[in-house]
Amino acid sequence: MENNNLVGYVELFHPACGGISCKLPLPLNTTLTPDQAKAMFESVNRLLSAGFMANQPGLEEGERKERVTHIARRQKFNLDDQTTTPIIDIYCGGNFKVTYVYLNKPEDVALFETTFNRKLDSIPLWEGDSAIERGKNPGRDEKYILSSLLNSNIWVVYKNNPKWEGDEDNKHTKRVFVRWEVQGATIQEPTTQAKSEDLPKDQPKQTPPPAHMDVNKSMAAAGFGQNPVRKYLDGVVCSSNPAEQSNFDNYVSIHGKPAKSRAELREFAAAQKA
Repeated sequence: MENNNLVGYVELFHPACGGISCKLPLPLNTTLTPDQAKAMFESVNRLLSAGFMANQPGLEEGERKERVTHIARRQKFNLDDQTTTPIIDIYCGGNFKVTYVYLNKPEDVALFETTFNRKLDSIPLWEGDSAIERGKNPGRDEKYILSSLLNSNIWVVYKNNPKWEGDEDNKHTKRVFVRWEVQGATIQEPTTQAKSEDLPKDQPKQTPPPAHMDVNKSMAAAGFGQNPVRKYLDGVVCSSNPAEQSNFDNYVSIHGKPAKSRAELREFAAAQKA
């Protein structure tokens, strides 16, 4: 604080490169008057009207996306059936994991291996019950943490866990994995994490495309050619989730073009079920 000036900050996102986080200063006097409050409000309005965004582009409200810089592998032993579930701890430049993901199903493992272009078993198994804190033991980091991702195009999308009760909560993680993205293209919608207490276990039923619909003809009619890549108008690629693809194709069949965004498609799907 200098010259009795108080500087506040607002975090907004520039749409470039998948959403650049910008922490922008809002200078204020130490005593906030009604006029100054209005000026602060108007400053944010002008930033938004200029193109800054309150959420990263292509994400739902509450979702956040960061570039993956390091990963590590551990596992959970399941007492009920005496099996183990692989866990990937995900780091985004810091010493602590940002979130983690359970690889509950073979397709989860296959998707991980495709996304990272490596076999799961090629990553050394950390035998600890909790994630490694990077930087405390360089030898351990070198052995167990994969650090060759610093310039990768792999991103993780996550959101805050509504079950988390604060820093003293040792039962629930602070954040919940949503999906992987590569160069802004969605790779995964999550499968049910049956071994994790942090995610809902109920998943919506996946509805197949209507039998009468020819997806390629619908997309071709919309100007996307044969064997198209499903892409929203905001540039985000539709995920591999069959339910989302079905809803995407249904939208195109009705409207002759893709939805503006995943959020608009979800509104459309909800209206179709009503």
